[in-house]
Amino acid sequence: MKLYSVALDLPLDDLLTYTGNGDLKEGMLVLVPLRNRIEKGIIVEVKDSFLIPDMELKEIVEVVYPEPLLNKEQILLGLWMSSMYISSPGEALFKMFPAPLKKIPPPLQKKKLIKRPDHFLNEEQDNAFLSIKEDMLRRQNGIHILFGVTGSGKTEVYIHLIEQAIAGGGSAMLLVPEITLTVQTIKRLDNVFGDELALLHSGLSGKKRFYDYIAVLRGEKKIVVGTRSAVFAPLQNPAIFIADEDHDPSYKEHSTPRYDARDVMRKRARDASSPVVF
Repeated sequence: MKLYSVALDLPLDDLLTYTGNGDLKEGMLVLVPLRNRIEKGIIVEVKDSFLIPDMELKEIVEVVYPEPLLNKEQILLGLWMSSMYISSPGEALFKMFPAPLKKIPPPLQKKKLIKRPDHFLNEEQDNAFLSIKEDMLRRQNGIHILFGVTGSGKTEVYIHLIEQAIAGGGSAMLLVPEITLTVQTIKRLDNVFGDELALLHSGLSGKKRFYDYIAVLRGEKKIVVGTRSAVFAPLQNPAIFIADEDHDPSYKEHSTPRYDARDVMRKRARDASSPVVF
């Protein structure tokens, strides 16, 4: 018997403790009793039951999805967000993942392999790339700002940075304010990176979004492109964080927790000792 600290998707300041049998893990989505109803929750911490021997605790009712939906870094990020943006832990954690499907996605069979970038950088692009690359190689949390109007070649710099991250065994995140305005950019990324690319935004079908999310969580996809909420993607060993058009107001969330994706990105980059590009 174990004890499980659970964050409910409710405006509750504290985690609630439940008991449960089986090999439940941190990050799992479960159903738990609360007074006379059943609520969804995320397991935040697992403890041995002997730590609280005299307490009468209720049991977890059911596991909603058989694999963890959040990793340890996401859980810690959610607890930070709860404090930073004055929300409950559960309200923060439930922002991070798409609605799960009943069927577990099969292992990804990659068909489209990465092609090295086929465009040479001009002098200004190369100077910017080399400066950011130096931070990547040294694992330094530098903040870099790329100035350039539409069509000035920022995308080519992004592509070279992402390729550098993957070549070094890391992963990469590119946030965009609106998917509909960046169709050509995504097409270009898809042509270069193939099945390493995961798209995470609300315009996708529930199945596509969940499958891509799980592929990132498993480490099967190493590049995330998406809008504001994609900042929570469960990347493994993130080596570069990029926010395109970072002046855009759509990076701010207007429901609880009212986070700014640029601030969350900076937090993740600091924790990963990785550079950020705005």
